[in-house]
Parts: sequence; C-alpha cells; structure tokens
Amino acid sequence: MHWIYPYHKLRAINVLGTAQAIRLATTVRMKPLHFVSSTSVLDTEHYVRKSTGDGGGKVLESDDLEGSRHGLRSGYGK
Repeated sequence: MHWIYPYHKLRAINVLGTAQAIRLATTVRMKPLHFVSSTSVLDTEHYVRKSTGDGGGKVLESDDLEGSRHGLRSGYGK
C-alpha cells in the first residue's frame, strides 16, 4: 500500500480484498483469519522512542517485537 494514494485507488485492493478474505474465512466452515499490519506493530511509544532515540533512528526486522504488546491506542492497532 502506498500512503499517499487517495482512498479510491486503495479501496479495491485494501477494503474489498479484506472483505473477500473475510467471506472466504466464513465459507463452508469457519477458518482462522489473522490480520497483520506492520504500521500498527510499530505504532507504540516503545518503537517511537527506539526509532528516534538511542535506537539509532532505525527499527530493524531482527529487533524483538515485544515492545508492540503494550501501548496500542487504537482499535486498528489492537
């Protein structure tokens, strides 16, 4: 997803794609559906401090993600 695109360019792949995944997960028999968002994982005070403070301005793929377990403020992140 590109953050500067307007909603009408993202709707088909993001919104309708998610709706289709939910339909698939509920067809015939219930199947688990796990939503993962990289922006929500990093949307906590822990990672803000890490990326701007003594973390050298970077959050690496190899970093421990335990900091994302606390401080989620929005329903999107939770």
